[in-house]
Amino acid sequence: MRAQTSRLISYLVVAMILVSIAVLATGNFRIGSLGVSASLALALIGRILQPSGRRSWLVVRSRAVDLITLSVLLAAVTSLALIVPQPA
Repeated sequence: MRAQTSRLISYLVVAMILVSIAVLATGNFRIGSLGVSASLALALIGRILQPSGRRSWLVVRSRAVDLITLSVLLAAVTSLALIVPQPA
């Protein structure tokens, strides 16, 4: 059951990234960037909940490196999405 949940989270992360890129392409910077942030948050949650022995798309290196990397990217993208002014 956990393998199916992990796979579902991976597919959901990819789908959210693709939708966010489409939103960014239409010119809505803030909503698209916050969508990327939401997908990073889901990837972080998925990596936290994933058993340590399981390999998936969300696994890059060790669990600690994955969690730190996803956390830093989440904070950076979210802060940039909120700080950068909307283009005129």
